[in-house]
Amino acid sequence: MMALEERNLNYSASYIEEGPNKPDWFLKNNPSGTLPAIKDGDDWVVGFDNILQHLNTKYPEQSEGMEVPSSLQPDIKRMSEALYDTFIKWLESKNKFAQAGADYQNVVKEMNKFLQGKRMYMAGSHPTDADCDVFPKIRHARTALRYFMEFEIPLEFASVHTYIELMGNRESVRRTDSPDKDILDGYQKMFNLEVPVSQLG
Repeated sequence: MMALEERNLNYSASYIEEGPNKPDWFLKNNPSGTLPAIKDGDDWVVGFDNILQHLNTKYPEQSEGMEVPSSLQPDIKRMSEALYDTFIKWLESKNKFAQAGADYQNVVKEMNKFLQGKRMYMAGSHPTDADCDVFPKIRHARTALRYFMEFEIPLEFASVHTYIELMGNRESVRRTDSPDKDILDGYQKMFNLEVPVSQLG
């Protein structure tokens, strides 16, 4: 949805829960159940990368400036995947002292170095498709790890904090962001996580 918002493309959204209970109408058109998915006219496009390619091809004028320079694509894609993988592994461990925690912090440190003194957003001075990919992962991880693992991104990673603030203030994020409660409920259900003692009222 951020990618659509940044392109000023009109859309309506249906929220589909991850897991085995996806609605029949959705699975009829998307048998793999892959998320995210869009229906554009008669076309169904599934998977984040495929959706971006579709938008860039079908709506070139609205997509101007959104494509990530090819020279940056490998590093950004690797960081994006590592941010998600280490975050998920940390939650799966149910242990705030797990190695996955150190691995996640190392990826955030790498992201900080990538941004530091060179770019405000992932690919430069303005948001691109890279930010539509990376920011939601940072947002979800920051919310879930603060709650379940009592982890905060270290203040020394100043460029990451600046990035989070810049993206958080964008209208595309404000219009599409999920409430903290929904994020926490989703991961708690997904991994059967216990509420930390520190969060009990």
